Amino acid sequence: MNNKTFFFKNILLLALGLVTVAAVVFWFAKSPGTSGKEYAVELKEDGFTPSDITIHKGDAIIFTTTAGKPFWPASDPHPTHGIYSGFDPRQPIDPDKSWSFKFDKAGTWKYHDHLWPAHRGTVVVEEGWSRSDAAQTDTSWQSLIDSALETKGLDAAFEVLAGLYADEPGFASDCHGYTHELGEAAYKKFAKHESLTLSAKAYYCGYGFYHGFMESLLRAGGQVEDARDFCAYAGKTLASQTSDAEGACYHGIGHGSVDGGDPRSWGDPQAMLAPGLKLCEFVAKEKDQLYRCVTGAYNALEILSMNPKYKLSAIVNDPFGLCPSQPEAYREPCYTNMLPALLRFTKNDFALAAKKISQIPVDINHPSLRLLGYPTRKMVTQSLFHEYIRAHLGGQNYDIAEGVTICRSLMEDMRIPCVEGLSGGHMKYGEPGSEYIKGLAFCRSNLLHEDERGACFEYILVRLKIWYSLDKVRQICSALEENYKKFCGI
Repeated sequence: MNNKTFFFKNILLLALGLVTVAAVVFWFAKSPGTSGKEYAVELKEDGFTPSDITIHKGDAIIFTTTAGKPFWPASDPHPTHGIYSGFDPRQPIDPDKSWSFKFDKAGTWKYHDHLWPAHRGTVVVEEGWSRSDAAQTDTSWQSLIDSALETKGLDAAFEVLAGLYADEPGFASDCHGYTHELGEAAYKKFAKHESLTLSAKAYYCGYGFYHGFMESLLRAGGQVEDARDFCAYAGKTLASQTSDAEGACYHGIGHGSVDGGDPRSWGDPQAMLAPGLKLCEFVAKEKDQLYRCVTGAYNALEILSMNPKYKLSAIVNDPFGLCPSQPEAYREPCYTNMLPALLRFTKNDFALAAKKISQIPVDINHPSLRLLGYPTRKMVTQSLFHEYIRAHLGGQNYDIAEGVTICRSLMEDMRIPCVEGLSGGHMKYGEPGSEYIKGLAFCRSNLLHEDERGACFEYILVRLKIWYSLDKVRQICSALEENYKKFCGI
C-alpha cells in the first residue's frame, strides 16, 4: 500500500473522528481553602468542556453532565484506568449527580468517559514549581513519553519508555498501560497525516502499542479494511526488524473490537464477545491472522471482567467456564486469555492455577490454529508461567527458583511447558531491548535439568526473530554455546 493511499484513508478517518468535536469552555474556581481550589468540568453532548485544564496539586475537579445520561470520567487507558487508578469513580454517575476528585499527583493525566470513550480530556496538575526532566517523579512518566513522541518521533518515545523501565522502580508493573497510551497518541498523529515512522520497538511490554492504536482506529470510525491495510503496512515496513508486527497488529484489532460498548450485552460474556469474533473472521485472510485476532478479543473480554459495570461475574467466579463451549478452534485462545482472571481467582497462587489447567481435557488443537498438534493444556501452561515472570521480574524478589520448583511439582506432561513459559516470560516482559539477557541467563542456570535447559534455549532462540532484527539475532547467536546455535535457524 503506497503513501498516497494512506493519505486519503487518513483524511477520511480524520473527518469521521472530527464530526462530533466541538466544545464550549466552562469552568470556575472557588476560593482556596485548606484543600486547594475546586474547578468544574462539564460533559456536554459533544464532549468535556474544557477538554484541557491546568490545576495545581491538591486542587479538585467537580465533574457534571448536561447530556442527560449517565457518565463516568476516568483515567486512561480505557477500559482499565490503570495510569492513575484512583481517578475513577468505579461506577456510572447519574446525570443529575456530580463527582469530585482531588488530584494529589503532579503530572499530565489523560482521561475519557468510560461509557463513551470518544469523549476525552486532559488534566495537567502542576507542583507549583519548576523542575528538570531528571528530577521528574513517576507522576510525570506519561509526559516524558508524550514529549518524546511529539518532538523526536515514535522510536524516541519507546527509548524513553525503555529508560523508565530500567531506571524507575514501579514502572515495569504498568509498562503495558503506558505502551497502550503511546499507541493511542500515535494513532492521533497517523489520523492527522502527521509524520509517524513505525518502530520495531512496538512489541515492548506485551504489544500494548497495537492495542491502543487499533482501539483508537476502530473507535474513530475506521473501517475493517483500514485496519487490515494498516496491519499489512506494519508487517511490510518492519519486516527487516521483526517477523511479528503484522500478527501483533491483528491481536490489536481483536482487542479493540470488544469494548463493552453495547449495554444490552452486559452480563452475557458470549454476547459481548460475538461481534469481535465475527469481525476477526471477516478481517483475517490467513489462519495466523485469525488466531491472533481472536486472542485479542478474548483478552479484551477478560479485561472487561475486572469492571463490575459489565456484570461478568461468570468469568470472575469461574474463569475457564466460558471456554469449553467455544468453537473448537477458539478454546485455547479462550483458556490462555482468561489466565489473568484465573490468577485473581487463585490470589496469584500459581501452583493452584496450574492445577486448574491440569483439568483441561487433553486434546489436540483444531487445524485452524497455528501450533498444530500441540495440546491446549500445554499451551495454556506456557502462558501461565509467562505471567509468573511478569509478577516477579520487576520486583526485588526475583525468585525464579520458586518458579522452577512449581514446574517440577506439576504433572509430568506440564513440567517442560512450564519451564518454557518461564523462559518465554523473560522475553515477553523483560527489559525492553535486552529481554534475552535474563532469559538466556535463566537457561544457563544450574537450576535446570538438562532436558529443561534444552527446552528453555529452544523456546527463546526459535522466536528471536519475533523481537529482533536479523543482525541482532546473529549477534546473540554467535555468543551461544555450539550445541544451542542450531535453534537460531540462521
